[in-house]
Amino acid sequence: MKLILILAMAVFAISTEDLSTAGFDKLSETQKADLVKFVAQKAASDSGAATVELADKWANFGIKIGKALASCAKEINIAVNDFLKTPAGKLTFVMIAWKVMALDIIHVFGSLIILLIGWIIFSKFYKMLTIKEIKYNYDKLDIFRRPIKETTRRDISDGEGWALWGIAFGFIVTFAIALFTI
Repeated sequence: MKLILILAMAVFAISTEDLSTAGFDKLSETQKADLVKFVAQKAASDSGAATVELADKWANFGIKIGKALASCAKEINIAVNDFLKTPAGKLTFVMIAWKVMALDIIHVFGSLIILLIGWIIFSKFYKMLTIKEIKYNYDKLDIFRRPIKETTRRDISDGEGWALWGIAFGFIVTFAIALFTI
């Protein structure tokens, strides 16, 4: 689809004189036919079939779970709603949902773990770069009778700021890749 739009924009953007100066008029008829055939094949292969398959996968998710639960309940001669109230029905539902959604669940939890690790590393680097001095005030105690920690922070330089932004951006990109890839 993208290729068709690009070709349409190219056709409307340039005139026939531009095509002849580009050498299209010097091609033989078989070369022109091969070029048109190649463009048609490329446009057909870019039709977005993967998007349709992905939408179909998600649309049929509920149907698949419903059919699986109905067949399980049918085997033991019980209504589906009554079957879901039993511990075996709950376990069956979890197993069917895991079978259908396991990869997506793993991606979500894995990406959240990556995001958590990234936040911890980012905050450690930030503290390491900005803390200038730590003093313990023994006159003030917290509820556990420990001295209050007072920190003095310094300004970070441009290079350190860019390093922090780079770390944050790297973990956000890694989080997005882990979350949205299949």
